[in-house]
Amino acid sequence: MAFCISDIPSLFDGWARIRHAIRVYHKEISENQGNDVVTNVASNEDKVIALLRQDGKMTAKVLAASLGLTQRQVQRILANLKERNKIIRHGASKNGYWEVTD
Repeated sequence: MAFCISDIPSLFDGWARIRHAIRVYHKEISENQGNDVVTNVASNEDKVIALLRQDGKMTAKVLAASLGLTQRQVQRILANLKERNKIIRHGASKNGYWEVTD
């Protein structure tokens, strides 16, 4: 393929447009992913609260299985809810129960 000297500016303009389009695309993806994560965390917290209202004796393991999350994710959610005083743990870890304070 042969290029003329006059074609060079248009080639660089094309690359600049491509780079710009890629930057805009990545920016949109990163903005949308951030919103989805926040929405998912909030909805998972709501689901945990709803399950604990039904049965306050549910363990993190049972909650994880019910929600399709890992046990560690549920532990983080529970810790976050405890920190914000949305739930309270009564009793020991083996025979205690969760109280939803909302």
